[in-house]
Amino acid sequence: MSPSHKSLPNRTTNREASRLLTYFVWEPLLKAKAAVHDNATAQSMLPRGWLASPFSAGPSKGANLVVTFMDWLVALDPDGRPTNTFRHVGLTVPAQQNTKDETVAMVVTGLSAPPGYAPGPYGNFGAAKSRTMRTLRTDDGFSTTEESWKVEGEKEI
Repeated sequence: MSPSHKSLPNRTTNREASRLLTYFVWEPLLKAKAAVHDNATAQSMLPRGWLASPFSAGPSKGANLVVTFMDWLVALDPDGRPTNTFRHVGLTVPAQQNTKDETVAMVVTGLSAPPGYAPGPYGNFGAAKSRTMRTLRTDDGFSTTEESWKVEGEKEI
């Protein structure tokens, strides 16, 4: 694996850009998703001109809110030295513009921890404190993982 530079989102401020350019992210990244069925809430989070477009197939069929938990286990600065890791909890809505048939995942909000990583990769995350506990069990080549996340926003997002 080789380090990959963090890409800059379109709405990045100069302050945010300088912070993003000071580190590299080294995989592994742990990601988990949960899908929810709540059309009224999903629609209320979208800007005008967009419609919630629930998944039409697969294990999340009918879901229109997706919560993604991301935990970067290792982060390196440009010189390859370890730096602080971070976590994001993002809320996305599968949506499409009124005039188009293509469905995209719109990141509507989220939380970033430690607090200095807000407003996050999309400019719309609130600052948070987090605690993650993870247990990995391996028995004769079969592995299971249990996780517990506690994420508290510093203010309502």
